[in-house]
Amino acid sequence: MREKEREINVIIIERSAEVQENFKKIFCQEKDVVVKETVFLPPGFKKTDRWTHADAVLLDLEIPGFDSLAYLETLVSKFSLPVIVTCYQEREEFAVRAMEIGAVDFLFKPAFTTKEKMDSQSSEIIFKVKNAVKNKKHQGKSGKKGMGKAPIEQSYIKTVNLDKKVIAIGASTGGTMAVKSVLSRLPHEMPGIMVIMHMPAGFTDSFARALNRVLPLTVKEAVDGESFLPGKVYIAPGDRHMLLWEGAQGYYLQVDSEPPVNYYRPSLDKSFFTLADIKTLDKMGIILTGMGSDGVEGLKKMRQKGALTVAQEEKSCSVYGMPRQAVAVGAVEKLLSLDSIAEFAVSFAGGRWSDGSKVEQ
Repeated sequence: MREKEREINVIIIERSAEVQENFKKIFCQEKDVVVKETVFLPPGFKKTDRWTHADAVLLDLEIPGFDSLAYLETLVSKFSLPVIVTCYQEREEFAVRAMEIGAVDFLFKPAFTTKEKMDSQSSEIIFKVKNAVKNKKHQGKSGKKGMGKAPIEQSYIKTVNLDKKVIAIGASTGGTMAVKSVLSRLPHEMPGIMVIMHMPAGFTDSFARALNRVLPLTVKEAVDGESFLPGKVYIAPGDRHMLLWEGAQGYYLQVDSEPPVNYYRPSLDKSFFTLADIKTLDKMGIILTGMGSDGVEGLKKMRQKGALTVAQEEKSCSVYGMPRQAVAVGAVEKLLSLDSIAEFAVSFAGGRWSDGSKVEQ
């Protein structure tokens, strides 16, 4: 007989009584999620018994007169609790800063204007809470400095043409931390990098600026028509597709609001498919953690057209969905850890280790 799953105990710190009630409505539908406590202001740290019974915390980032980010840092560093931060959609930069500090995920506050809206938000919230608890061991205690290891040291072969190479990275659920982990290991001398993630509009610009503050590479949200250059990371804007094309003056990006593909915009598949057909570029495609199958067929086409293709191994994935399906259809050449993905990317770019040895392909 299958052992019953242990209940997940959640503490909700939220200034709005209405939002508190909405969270309660969501969790009362789920038998194995229990709301242990709801509070309008964060409890003190002296009574630590409440944290020994908590599996996850939902923390409002917008409590008037209170430094929620400092409180978050203590929850992460002192109690190693998985914290999901909540905010209204127009304050997405707070969520990005919170994830730099160590929050495992973010949620926009639920507003149940229709039953369909409630059903959609309920599924997302329940999934994110369960996923945060499941992956608690990957969070660590150094969120603020948790950008991964130092960038890989390398010196380039003189004949390497970085402007004739491209790296495309696709991710979904859990992708913010996975993308950050890979990019943090890359040196500033790299080909242009495309990053396509299933993220809401507005969030991607804040995410790009947060990464740009701490990475050797230049990171920015992509703009329609701009040149695609080495040493830069281009994040697909939320709710926009991002494509790469070849023009008379080199390579450039197209950002558009064409219909969703696989229910997503931006779509990994749409980016990968167009990239696969550019014959003048050496290409590397990477698919990271995420639910569903977006990007799987596009990555397969990239491999068929001669690109190097990589997927994130199951052990380090928040959700081993997209990588699993990519492996199943033969789209993946290498199944690697996040650190090894960075090393493979450096190898693809033409780098050498500091001891002069070539990274094995």
